[in-house]
Amino acid sequence: MKVYDLSALSELLPDMNTAEQSSSTNNLKLNCKTRRKLVQREGAQLRQVLNDPSFQLDPLAAIHQHLQRTQPPPACDKEKNSEKTKKNKKRTKKPSSGSQLMDI
Repeated sequence: MKVYDLSALSELLPDMNTAEQSSSTNNLKLNCKTRRKLVQREGAQLRQVLNDPSFQLDPLAAIHQHLQRTQPPPACDKEKNSEKTKKNKKRTKKPSSGSQLMDI
C-alpha cells in the first residue's frame, strides 16, 4: 500500500476560517431595531397585496402574473434545446432513393 503526501494540495484549498468569516459578513445581522423595521415593511407589503383588486378576484392568477413579469425568460434552455436539435438533425440519415436488397 502506497502512502501519498497531499500537503501540497492542502495549500490550494481555501481556508475554512476565512470562508466562515466571509459568509457571516454577508449575512444581515438582525438586531431588534432592524428586525422591527423589516416586519413593518413586510407587513405593509402584505397589506398592499391583500388589498389589490386582481389578487382579491383570483389570487393564483395574480401570483402567476407577478412571477411572469418579474422572472427573466429562460433563454438558456431554448439555446440548449436548439443545439440538441441541430445535433440530432446532423445524425439522422436520409433515406436513399433506391431500394436496398439484402442477399441471403
